Amino acid sequence: MGDDNLRKTVLQALAGVHHPTTGRDIIESGHVQSVEVADVGDVSFSFVLQGDDPGDLVRKARGAVEAVKSVGSVKINVQLPQTTGQAPRG
Repeated sequence: MGDDNLRKTVLQALAGVHHPTTGRDIIESGHVQSVEVADVGDVSFSFVLQGDDPGDLVRKARGAVEAVKSVGSVKINVQLPQTTGQAPRG
């Protein structure tokens, strides 16, 4: 499977993972960013956690990608939720 086809298949697999509270898939909701596929089938992407995410959402994303035929390793860069406020400066 070529890199482009494998990337599309990986994105489809990730779109099959839905947030249990919102019902939106993790691609649509912006959780998954920067999906890259190497020649040997290694996949990497960023997963942006949000405040209401269940603890197993990243694990479900990894499982969906690992289930794709031709995928080698899976590397996920988990990013913690961003706070909207800043600490006061003195």
